[in-house]
Amino acid sequence: MKRRTFLITASATAAAVIISPIVYTHIAHSAARDPLTVPLMLAEFSDFKTIRKIGLDYRKVAPVECTRGNLSKLLLTAPGNIQLDASDFKAVSELVESKAKDDFRNARMVTMEGWVISLTEARQCALFSLS
Repeated sequence: MKRRTFLITASATAAAVIISPIVYTHIAHSAARDPLTVPLMLAEFSDFKTIRKIGLDYRKVAPVECTRGNLSKLLLTAPGNIQLDASDFKAVSELVESKAKDDFRNARMVTMEGWVISLTEARQCALFSLS
């Protein structure tokens, strides 16, 4: 093998070994903080296994609404029947937080896995369990 080929191959391999874990961690962290699929307040107090279990349980209770499309539509619909873009994390985060607070104010809560959560949070868990 020529020296130049060896150096290029070695450099590329070293870069891949160093960068791969960083990229994977960034992707995993971003998915874990998606406000559409993870109820952020609940995620502060529980693990993703519990969130997934809550989602699975909610899907059994409300099978009609528990498709990816239905859940996304329910979660992304703002007052006035305005549909938000799921990629706008800030707007989605604000909307689901507002909807969760409204659920608690209007007694739209469910008890799953020992947690009393809002209907919005239950739907987020259900969407998380589908991923």
